[in-house]
Amino acid sequence: LLLQAHPEWTPDVVKSALMATSLDIGLDVLDQGAGRIHTVDANNAEISTNPQSISFELEAGQSNHVEAITVKNLLDEEITVTLEIPELKDEAGNSFNFAFATPNTLTISANSEEVFNFVVNILEDIDGRFTGKIIIKGNRDYVVPFIFERFSKLTLKAIPLEGTIHPLFTIHNENLTIIRGASFGFDFSGDNFTFKLPSDNYTAYAIGEFDTDLEYILMDTVEVEPSSETTLELKIADARPFTVKAQSLQEEPLLLVQWSKQFITYNDEKTVSVGHHDPILGDQLIYISNKPDNKLDTDILLYLQGVPARAEDLE
Repeated sequence: LLLQAHPEWTPDVVKSALMATSLDIGLDVLDQGAGRIHTVDANNAEISTNPQSISFELEAGQSNHVEAITVKNLLDEEITVTLEIPELKDEAGNSFNFAFATPNTLTISANSEEVFNFVVNILEDIDGRFTGKIIIKGNRDYVVPFIFERFSKLTLKAIPLEGTIHPLFTIHNENLTIIRGASFGFDFSGDNFTFKLPSDNYTAYAIGEFDTDLEYILMDTVEVEPSSETTLELKIADARPFTVKAQSLQEEPLLLVQWSKQFITYNDEKTVSVGHHDPILGDQLIYISNKPDNKLDTDILLYLQGVPARAEDLE
């Protein structure tokens, strides 16, 4: 429809018209993008932008970044627009003011283009993922959504007594507002993985996958400072061994249908839980770390489901 009405528009102009005139539905940029398309307003667009949205990543320690945005006048007459950034927030909803547009006013001749810069000057002790929008004000408001991030890096390593180890890593901060996970075979190979995280105090876990004979639930705390690269080693040598007997209350051997291990960490409002379940036979030796001092409650669940074993099952 837009191309029928404006055959001279390029694909970038069509995309810009649809995005810049979208209706804000009150959600975060990550959830709604520019908003809900409004075709009538897109058809009447006076300007287009290139790019239509902004996203980038700042390296740890990098404080400044500039993005150039071209604004094109789609009309046959001169227009003047002003630019503002009404909000800039992180994942927790905290507001900041370290981004701005310069110049903040553009006068654009008919069917011509002008450029402004989106400038970020972030303080050294601030990190995270930030979202917001640039508002271009003409006869109506036009939106350019943006998202950028600057994270510290935390590398988790699971250290076995010997041989190889295939961990599943989980990490969260003290109030459980930030939760991340990574699995061997899906997110990484080997025994380590690097998370990109905002600075905070974290609890990290490594739980054993069932493709090795080594069973473990390892945990420890770590402080991640702004713009830093930190490594935490979770060592089986620092954990205590426990044996879970595959026996009934009458001490009869059981043929196991399922062996399960799980940790649950929680406060009054939120819960983090990771577990594994697998059919297996016999007693289970598992290494478990002491609970870290993280002001949270943590439960370890170990259980066997089984039936009395026949003699031939035990051979």
